[in-house]
Amino acid sequence: SYTEKCPIISHTIKKINFMLSIKIKFIRNTIAIIVIAMVIVGIAAAGFGSATLRIQYSMNMQLATESMCYSLERDFTTIETICEAVANIAYSDMPDDVDTLAEDSALMDEYISTQISHAENVVEEYDSNFTIFLRFNPEYFGNTAGYYLTRVSNTEYKYLNMVDFDEYDEGDIQVEWFYKAINNESGIWLFNYEDPLDSHTSTSYITPIFKEGRAIAVFGMEVDAFDILASMDEIQNYETGVSLLLNSDNSLIYYYDDNGIMDEYTSDEIATKIKDYLAEKKDSDLINTQLNVDIDGSKYLVQAMKLENGMTLINLVKKGEIYKSLTYLIMEILIIALAIGALAVFVTSSNTRKIVKPLEKLTEVAAEIANGNYNVKADEEGDKEIRILAHAINKATIELSESTEYMKRMAYMDALTGLKNKRAFFDEGAEIAKGLLLKTISDFAAVYFDVNNLKYVNDNLGHEEGDMLLIDAATLIKLSFGDLTFRTGGDEFVAFLLDENVSGVEEMVSEFMHSLEEHNKMPKHYGTLIVAVGCARYQAHDTYTSVVTRAEEAMYKNKHELKGENLS
Repeated sequence: SYTEKCPIISHTIKKINFMLSIKIKFIRNTIAIIVIAMVIVGIAAAGFGSATLRIQYSMNMQLATESMCYSLERDFTTIETICEAVANIAYSDMPDDVDTLAEDSALMDEYISTQISHAENVVEEYDSNFTIFLRFNPEYFGNTAGYYLTRVSNTEYKYLNMVDFDEYDEGDIQVEWFYKAINNESGIWLFNYEDPLDSHTSTSYITPIFKEGRAIAVFGMEVDAFDILASMDEIQNYETGVSLLLNSDNSLIYYYDDNGIMDEYTSDEIATKIKDYLAEKKDSDLINTQLNVDIDGSKYLVQAMKLENGMTLINLVKKGEIYKSLTYLIMEILIIALAIGALAVFVTSSNTRKIVKPLEKLTEVAAEIANGNYNVKADEEGDKEIRILAHAINKATIELSESTEYMKRMAYMDALTGLKNKRAFFDEGAEIAKGLLLKTISDFAAVYFDVNNLKYVNDNLGHEEGDMLLIDAATLIKLSFGDLTFRTGGDEFVAFLLDENVSGVEEMVSEFMHSLEEHNKMPKHYGTLIVAVGCARYQAHDTYTSVVTRAEEAMYKNKHELKGENLS
């Protein structure tokens, strides 16, 4: 043979074979397996990723729109609820013969003063600056009857001059808001107009007050347009994302394009281009609807969602961004696969089994800790370095567990009642909204509570008695409805029920009312504990927002009924 004829080559081969120990062979085979496996996984992942990315984009876009819609719905509903409540109070306080207000200036002054006090009480929980106004119909009450207040701090209001109706026609911007409201005969939103009295861009909700078939007055609340529409600017909507908010007549309310993707068009042109697509859809079909829209040759994916007040929220994203991301995804997967393979080669060839095995155990412990499992413990055995590292991880785990639990309790607990607080309410609500959308939550109910007479107890018996009133109410609520109970305001509480617990919501409400009756049999210094209750349960085509809105409305209805019983 060739090796027999060349002894030097034969000797060299024998020497190389001698040097290839079992350890080297094991490492070589391991490296080969890892490289082959990473190539296969990389190719499979690239194929799977390209197939699923379109679905992921669609779901992300839907979730972004849902989140944006929930935030807008919450802000709109808050202002609408405030305005309707103040308007109802103003209606209730009017004399039977409303014309006496026009005939008796002293009576009118007393009425306006009372309504200002009522309005300030209702809006005190709203956390942004605003303007409120009550304006009487000039046809019956003169040209400047009413009030116009703007809040400059939590406790300070500034009176603004009233517009004289005699100086303007119905179509003038200074007075058209009044006539739009009474002609609409129900609450109406006005967006993005320059306020003639204090010169800033405003958004207003105005509700008319009718008595005996006549339009007597309007009440409105005016906030800065950015305060209520800011959520559209805060949510990331892809690099080519565009967001629009249309009124119930499909006129443009607000337009956000932070990236300048469509600078060559005006916002009205963009809204006009998709109106035809929206006109073909029923309101119920707009929920979770995604359309393909062609705007001058560019393909867009459109997500439209209807709000409870008739407005339509629209998100657009260029489909080209999806295709570009597919290419990036494949490249990234291949690069990651190569990088992981190279790292595996380096780690396998640079570490002995004695070092790798305990490190793998420590890695598993660290992964559990990162996932929030603080009950794991690293084995403090092996080499000195491993023992020191394991001891440090165990010590850090204990400290992290204690501090995390403490911060979680403080961040999500109401200090007075021990219930979950308003922050926990919003976080839990967001999770429930997401769960309902993704069908991970099958059923849902919300129960709203309002403790009556808190202000009276605080003012006449002291805040300690007021605190006891709230603590007793919170205790009864939690006993009846469990851990998903929240204190969301000074005298307001909410309970959530999920999945199998929802079927017993009526029995829980009855149990709570019975507990309340038993509680009131024992005399208390603060008197009788009266709680208004409203309940709503998830139904087909419902959203999280619509359920909690119905529950809150039911609670306010019960509150008015309780007040009527106390007066009778």
